[in-house]
Amino acid sequence: MQTNSKLTRRSLLKATTGVAVGSGIVDRGFCAPAIPSVDLAATRASSGINFPPFAKTEWEQQGVWPAFWVRCPSATQPPLVTAYRLRFALETAGKARLHVSADERYELFLDGQRIGRGSERGNLEHWFYETYEIQPGAGEHVLVARVWSLGDFSPLAQFERRPGFLLAAEAPLTETLSTGHAGWESKQLGGYSFGAPFYVWGLAAPMTLDGARFDWGFERGAGEGWNKVAKDEPAASRMLEYGIAPDRYLRSGTLPSMIERPSGSRGVPRFIAAAGPGDLTQVPIRKADHLPAETAGWAALLAGTKPLTIPPNTARRVIIDLEDYICAYPEIVTTGGRDSSVRLHWAEGLRLAPDKWNFRKENRNEIENKFFLGMGDTFIPEGGVDRLFETLWWAAGRYVEAVIRTASDPLTIQRLVWRETRYPLEMESRFVSGDAAVDGTLPLLVRGMQNCSHETFVDCPYFEQMQYVGDVRTESLCSYVMTRDDRLVRKALYMIDKSRHTSGLTEARYPVRQPQLIPWFSLLHIGTVYEYAFWRDDLRFVGTLLPGVRAILDAFEQHLDSSGLIRSPEGWNSTDSFPETERSGLIHWLLAWAFRQAAELEGFFGERDRSARAQRRATEIAVIADETFWDETKGLWANESSRTSFSEPVQCMAVLSGLAPAAKVQRIRKSLRDLRPTGQFGRLRGNRASQKGASPLAPATMYSTHFLFETYRKLELMDLFFERLKFWLEQPGQGMKTPLESYDPSRSDCHAWNSHPLFHYFATILGIRPSTPGFRTVEISPLLGPLKQASGNLVHPAGGGILVEVRAETGRLAGNVTLPEGITGVWKGNGSTRELKPGANRI
Repeated sequence: MQTNSKLTRRSLLKATTGVAVGSGIVDRGFCAPAIPSVDLAATRASSGINFPPFAKTEWEQQGVWPAFWVRCPSATQPPLVTAYRLRFALETAGKARLHVSADERYELFLDGQRIGRGSERGNLEHWFYETYEIQPGAGEHVLVARVWSLGDFSPLAQFERRPGFLLAAEAPLTETLSTGHAGWESKQLGGYSFGAPFYVWGLAAPMTLDGARFDWGFERGAGEGWNKVAKDEPAASRMLEYGIAPDRYLRSGTLPSMIERPSGSRGVPRFIAAAGPGDLTQVPIRKADHLPAETAGWAALLAGTKPLTIPPNTARRVIIDLEDYICAYPEIVTTGGRDSSVRLHWAEGLRLAPDKWNFRKENRNEIENKFFLGMGDTFIPEGGVDRLFETLWWAAGRYVEAVIRTASDPLTIQRLVWRETRYPLEMESRFVSGDAAVDGTLPLLVRGMQNCSHETFVDCPYFEQMQYVGDVRTESLCSYVMTRDDRLVRKALYMIDKSRHTSGLTEARYPVRQPQLIPWFSLLHIGTVYEYAFWRDDLRFVGTLLPGVRAILDAFEQHLDSSGLIRSPEGWNSTDSFPETERSGLIHWLLAWAFRQAAELEGFFGERDRSARAQRRATEIAVIADETFWDETKGLWANESSRTSFSEPVQCMAVLSGLAPAAKVQRIRKSLRDLRPTGQFGRLRGNRASQKGASPLAPATMYSTHFLFETYRKLELMDLFFERLKFWLEQPGQGMKTPLESYDPSRSDCHAWNSHPLFHYFATILGIRPSTPGFRTVEISPLLGPLKQASGNLVHPAGGGILVEVRAETGRLAGNVTLPEGITGVWKGNGSTRELKPGANRI
């Protein structure tokens, strides 16, 4: 038997532009954008998604499929786990092409071997399915699916309609294999129970699996209790009769299969002790309680060299250090141990206090006198041989707490492994600065992106696992400098666009079934669309997002008052460094910037009138923002119209808009230095930043430091850039493996929105940025700051890479630039500009 990995869409349309447009992501001046010619019929073959329009595959074009959703008639009320079985026989070896989906999630097995998981996360209007090609030999076979439908106990990012399963086989095996035609059977799998999440928010409920009630061998189709499935509605990828929408509008999965492989971090036992009967979260880790004689046995088990037997009537608490941050499906294989229990809880780091709202952890390498507060699942062996216990969903963190309690029967743990899972995002570019501290952050920044990339981007893998619009702004930029693969970015842009309310604003996070509005995130989305237009060569896709860009801007204009100010739309308007306010300086400057970006986007498509209007509105909003929020005494723009508080992010949005008066920008340049926050930064509720110091300027959060770095670049304040970078340079020494969510005490230890220095290593230090849409041309403006040299190779979406080697020599920059074939550009440095041609260029 052979199986091929999940297939995705193969082709998509793209547009080409014939005229150089714009001046990059951060421009030094604003002018009316040139209007390019656009060939909307040009073809492309890069990403796996057939965007846009969200075109149907050949299979989807039939509309109503020759298959039906089916369900287990005895299992109707979530939370529940069901299995579906089809026994079939082939007279000769053959190939079968299968389209598979489930509500909510499935695992697919062929002859007892797992061949895939799904369905890729979407919503009811984009219910994704996966496509598999299998090549079973002649003879008897069995297809089995395990489907979990948790209802209110499922992750908030998981949509659900009602429990069900779908498998559609293409001809000639449609009648033989498809649900609704073939003789599929089902049953509810026993042994599963779920409890409300007790520590983190937004994730799947913790699971307990009782081996005495579990249907062992279900994946092979074994066991009793299988009954005929109930047939539900037909599967469909278009409207049904009379314009009735299907319950789930089926769309082909847009992404490759997630990585699923044994983790390279097997773990080491850091602490082994007797486990008392009480609440272990209240019991600190103390060296005095450690049982060193048992370390070797646990080390051998984790290394995969020897099983470990826990004697009868024994309770053990083991802290396993994975020595890296991973997202993984834990697997444990046991023999014996009837009525014992194995609880596996995960944590990012150990706490200084046994309080779930106290996030103080300090050095993550240290565990002594700290408390383990975690989240996970429990397994109850029934005494069988080689019993494989596994979770339905993956867990995340650096530390695992294993609590084992045996009864009268010894428990042998044959194997304990972690199957790492994530999007197949790898670092394809290269950056070297020669500074050990700077270069030492690269693994942390890359690992942060990897662990926050799954079927969508996620804010954090440990707490919420949701794709926030603000996070996507920096995650997408990091993705551009890591890889040519833009499928995850494209899906994010598409799904966020489809999340828009009737007001025109996007959801704050999507796909998520619980609505939330953070209005200024919608403005950040416009910037993400704009940046995609430059960093990737697909204006046709960008064009499909333009109606959403217009809708967002229209929504904000509905909140204009008689003075021309914008009243903050309804929603969570806490804007980064300060609490909610009715008239926000940050929102006004961000809106002006968004209108300016929209003006350029409209120009790319020849929309001269729309472009001129957007440019005019950008200027008008900037003028009233300047008049309302500028404090002449302090030389700063205020957070609110009362001009009582000030913050770095407001200054950044004003400067980056390119619309602030030049004289005031120069004053801001001085204020950002003279009034910069110093001392110890901290975290307030809602991730706002705090400081211990006398500066009137509230610090940017670690997230909005991305915009501060962009401002430092524009104002050439690279000494301040490296001064603020220290918050990342210090993290590896504090035991962090991924970037923090916020200044300590940080809730989350893995937040890819703070991987953004990775982008700046390439785009600011090396100075590599696209200067026209589609990355057709490049501007290279290195800013080394205190570094003596830096070099890198940035992957280019058209193929090849942009190689930059730059060094400081007696106050001037020298080096080499190599551009891919067909790419031209300019070098800006030493007070001059020179043309760059494809191939090698010596500076």
